[in-house]
Amino acid sequence: YQTTDLTLYFANKDGKRLKESKKNNVRYHANTSIEKLVVEKLMNGTSASGSQSTIPKTAKLLGVSVKDGICYVNFDSKFSLDSYDLNPEVAIYSIVNSVIANGNVTKVQILIDGASDVVYKSSVDLSRPLEWKEDLIGE
Repeated sequence: YQTTDLTLYFANKDGKRLKESKKNNVRYHANTSIEKLVVEKLMNGTSASGSQSTIPKTAKLLGVSVKDGICYVNFDSKFSLDSYDLNPEVAIYSIVNSVIANGNVTKVQILIDGASDVVYKSSVDLSRPLEWKEDLIGE
């Protein structure tokens, strides 16, 4: 087992921005990639005051892989059926920014049931890898 410090991004109270959350001394198995660890921690949600979770509890993670500096995160279809009242960009960039902040990648491709030809919540195009988005962070 190893330990690491993580910087995760959850939604703020009103779901319109990303709020940084530090997790220290996170224990994980050496066979687990940092990128997968980050997504799993996001899926666990947050209990921090003024923050809310961005990934539905019913969503299943089908896989996380890294190739050529891009992290591929594959969820089942329940990922897009959440009932959270969030800006759709906040939900997506919670994953993108958290993975990029902690991992060894510069882009994140989110897949739904293995498909990338998806427009999340009719507003976020997931057909290409996404990069860090600074302007969503902060109150």
